[in-house]
Amino acid sequence: MEDEAPTGVNDLSPACFVAVFGTLGAAETARAMCVHPLWADNLRDDILWRPYFEEVFAQRDARLPDETEAASYRAAFLAWTAHFAELPSSLTSRALHMWARLRGWLQQHAPFIADTLRPGASAAAVVEAEAALGVKLPPALVAILRVHDGQALEFDQAFDRYVQFRTRLQEQGHAPNTASTLGTAPPPVPPRWHPSMVWGVFGGYSFYDHMASLRLFPLERIVWWTTFFWSHAPAPMPRHLLIIGASSNLGKLLLLDADSGEVRLGSAQDRMPAAPPGPDPDAQDGCLRWMEEWARRVAAGWYEVDDVGVAPRRARGIVLFPVVEPLMATAVTRGLQVRVSSVFAPEMCGEGGTRYFFSYSVRFRLLSAEQQQQQAQQQQQPQQQQQQQQQQQQQQQQQQQQQQQQQQQQQQQQQQPRREGLQGRHSPGNQQSLEADAEEQDQRSEQQRQNSAPSTSSGDAGAGTHGSSGGSGGPSTRTGGGCSGILACPQPLRRCQLESRAWRVLSDEGELLNEVAGEGVVGQYPQLEAGGPEYVYQSCTHQAEQSGFMEGGFVFVEGTLARPEGSSFTAVCPRFELRVPEYIF
Repeated sequence: MEDEAPTGVNDLSPACFVAVFGTLGAAETARAMCVHPLWADNLRDDILWRPYFEEVFAQRDARLPDETEAASYRAAFLAWTAHFAELPSSLTSRALHMWARLRGWLQQHAPFIADTLRPGASAAAVVEAEAALGVKLPPALVAILRVHDGQALEFDQAFDRYVQFRTRLQEQGHAPNTASTLGTAPPPVPPRWHPSMVWGVFGGYSFYDHMASLRLFPLERIVWWTTFFWSHAPAPMPRHLLIIGASSNLGKLLLLDADSGEVRLGSAQDRMPAAPPGPDPDAQDGCLRWMEEWARRVAAGWYEVDDVGVAPRRARGIVLFPVVEPLMATAVTRGLQVRVSSVFAPEMCGEGGTRYFFSYSVRFRLLSAEQQQQQAQQQQQPQQQQQQQQQQQQQQQQQQQQQQQQQQQQQQQQQQPRREGLQGRHSPGNQQSLEADAEEQDQRSEQQRQNSAPSTSSGDAGAGTHGSSGGSGGPSTRTGGGCSGILACPQPLRRCQLESRAWRVLSDEGELLNEVAGEGVVGQYPQLEAGGPEYVYQSCTHQAEQSGFMEGGFVFVEGTLARPEGSSFTAVCPRFELRVPEYIF
């Protein structure tokens, strides 16, 4: 039989081609297609290029950069590659995946913010911006803006028109109120309040009259506000610093160092790094790493969408106070839940880094009657276990005492016959000694009987005043709501009202630095109803060091301050951290 010729690569079926070359990746597959026309035909299959397209460009559908449908996944891959040709493919892929993760969370939790994301900037727009600034933009920033060119917010547009108009008048030597005499109609004054003021894609916070919600600037705003601060800031701003984002009133600035790629947060005068150094100092990818961390956190549920601002100037936005443990601490006292977390406010620090400013958010909620009973049961379990352990220890001690007494009795019984045999020869003095021994034995027997009876602890004695002894001889107590054991569950609270607060400020080592006490919170005395809504307030503090702690308590009155229904009690506020974080937002 004649030997069969060896099978070559060109003899493989299309399915084998896909199986073999599918492990290479997009770049190697594209090179392999150049080897032979047969290879090129077999390697065009969407089975290969669909996962390549999703892996590199974070796109699931075969669409072109202009959102039109592509003929195939390979055609889409080639179109996106050409669209970002001026950028390193690794940065493009990272930026696309970051935006896909962040955009997906926004569409689910804050669609009104997702709608503010602009289409990507063109390569020509980037070149124009670099020419206007006289600065080469870091490739990582370009990759970010080429996917989404910042945010389009109604308040920002009105604010920019107004400021730009007034700036032009001043540069031309005209007073701001002379616009009408020049035949130019001035733009309307921007509103004092608009919901888009708190729609920053990087979240925000508010306390008292301070509000900061950080938005991402489009290229046009980056150019205008950077050049404005270069020439109009109270303190000269270095020409390598670019303003790539800010709060609505520009009190909080997001800046990028065009030389190093480092991202910073703060004010025009004081700013600090917002992200730790990367593994490659030459990568200039600080802003991309910062945004990747932000996208990771929101996707992991660190933050929630809630009201930002102070009524009536309040709207829903991303709130920067964390809602996950251990960044949010929780304690429950008599069914009243206290939750607290903090956020670092870099724009408020100032003084050259000698003062660190924090805002904290406290949340009160009176649990429903059912939840209060469940909480009471959970809190009782450790106490009951401790009491059971104490009872077991007492029983063990009693058993040991009984064994010792039995041994002593056996020894005495062994010695008794000897004493009786010698009784006739004892003197009256010896007879008295024997009688004393007998009396001592009777006392020991009585002591044994008493030790064998059930004993009560000091806690049991207190509980015993509420009930009578049961059949076992141990004390029983009045219980309710499913509670059992030695301690009785308190009656669920129907309502309560805050009376006062007390804070303890601690160093990083736990040393007491300051104590603060006062009536109410932020001038209010909230009333809570069982199962009712949560009351939330924000306040602020500062310290000389980068890290420390706060803890305290809130005195509540059962019922209301005007009509008390019981005694007052202190709801514990658990210890929470005040620390300048590694990543600042």
